[in-house]
Amino acid sequence: MKHAVLRSMGLLVPLVLVSACTDPVSTPDSPDATRVEVTLDAVLSCDLTSSMSADVRGYFPQPERRTAQEVMRGLASACSAGDAVLTSQYAVQLLGMIETTLEADRGGDPVVGSRLVNALLACTTVHGCSSAGLPGVDFVGALSTAGLFALHTGSSGAPAIARDAIPFTDFSNNQNSALFGAELTAGWSWTQVNGGVPLVLLYGNPVPSQQTGFGALKYDFQRWPHTGDFVADDLVHVGVCFAQEVELPHDPVTDKSTQPRMKRGNTLLSSYTPTFCPPTTQNASLLASITAFAKTVLRSTGFMALGDIRTPVIGGSPIGWSHFSPEAANVEGRLVMLDGPAAVTNVGQSIGPIRIQALSGDPVPMERVLVTLYIYNNSGAPAGAVLVGNASGYTGEGDGTVVIDGLSIDKAGGYTICARGELTG
Repeated sequence: MKHAVLRSMGLLVPLVLVSACTDPVSTPDSPDATRVEVTLDAVLSCDLTSSMSADVRGYFPQPERRTAQEVMRGLASACSAGDAVLTSQYAVQLLGMIETTLEADRGGDPVVGSRLVNALLACTTVHGCSSAGLPGVDFVGALSTAGLFALHTGSSGAPAIARDAIPFTDFSNNQNSALFGAELTAGWSWTQVNGGVPLVLLYGNPVPSQQTGFGALKYDFQRWPHTGDFVADDLVHVGVCFAQEVELPHDPVTDKSTQPRMKRGNTLLSSYTPTFCPPTTQNASLLASITAFAKTVLRSTGFMALGDIRTPVIGGSPIGWSHFSPEAANVEGRLVMLDGPAAVTNVGQSIGPIRIQALSGDPVPMERVLVTLYIYNNSGAPAGAVLVGNASGYTGEGDGTVVIDGLSIDKAGGYTICARGELTG
């Protein structure tokens, strides 16, 4: 019997950074954009409607309060009558009124608003307006300054953008501001990317950060309902827009220019340029003079050497949502083979699982790197062997790893298995 002896290389493989293109995405039929359907119960529980009426009165200003109270009376009546569909429609109408009030900078007490939003979301579920259906989500930050609160139903795919920019001091010691937001690949709706649920509430707010170069720039993006990761890669894009360009510093170790990247938690994302950013009002000549002055002052104090990379925006394409922050990244990536191929005794036997991690030069794990395994020096004995099975996969969130399993080799012999990586941008 011939035996296939496979060897693992525990070495670092340079990461190849290339651009990638995709074919146009077909758009499935969207659910009804105006109705949020729920299962009818014979009797709806309505124990929240009394406190909701008080919160509607306390949260909305006049003249919006008058209309909101009329809608709330309709909601309470529909719930008492056991009409789950109508109850849900009234709840969605009130959620939309909260969004409109916030956009007009007329929102009430965020604590009251958070309690009201939770109750309204409960009214859109099979539980009715019942405490049993409360999501228990803290919406206070989303309803406060620089928060994000965006309601989407059916075919809506509009960008979700924070209501205000966050001030910070950039690398050149200039006062700047950052506006966070998220958008979809054209042709997709928030309903589709969130697993087909007809009602999607996008919300978020700034969170504390210890990052120095971009100040305390970190934003928490979330959604209700949370249905797990998005239905496919590269559909949702998170970005930040700056009031004036940010000049990134050289890496203190390599003395090479750092690159603009969005970071999700502790993982770098593939590059993306946001399209939702408003036109900058910063005067270009003024920016140049400020930058020249900052270079002179900062270099004379030994603070840092500024780079030649300027960016008005930073964006990325995550698999899921969490905390995001802009990053001046060393993107000279590499792959590490954490678990190598197994030595096997039979042709066709699996050589996996093989676990690969993608790291930046800092090192920071890198999400959405396409890792592909291949046979190194395939002119060996015997020549022309091929990997059988799916030899590629994307690194995931958190630790930037991917596990590739089920691979075999079609010829007996001794082989070295290597990996290459591709990251958009």
